[in-house]
Amino acid sequence: MSEGESLATLLGRLQVAGGVDLAAVVSIDGFLIEATHAEGLDAEEFAAVATNGLMVAKAIGREVERGEIESAIFEYETGTVIINALDDELVLILL
Repeated sequence: MSEGESLATLLGRLQVAGGVDLAAVVSIDGFLIEATHAEGLDAEEFAAVATNGLMVAKAIGREVERGEIESAIFEYETGTVIINALDDELVLILL
C-alpha cells in the first residue's frame, strides 16, 4: 500500500482485480470498518454474519486443539467466501 492510499481504495483494487463481489475489513465483533461491494449487497449485514462463522470456526479449532484460526474458506454452489484473520482484532472478508 503506497503512502496516502486509503483502505477503501485498496479494497476496491482487490475487488476489481480479483473479480470479487465484496471485499471488507471487519472488526472481530462484526462491525464493518471499510468495504467495497457489488450493487445489491448489504456489506454491514454480511460482515456480521461472516464474523459469526469465524467464531464457530474458532470454537472448532479450540475443541480439536488446533490453535487459532488463520483463515476459513467456504465453498458454495455459486461462489466462495474467504475469511482471513489479519490480527487479533481485524478480519478480511472476500465474497
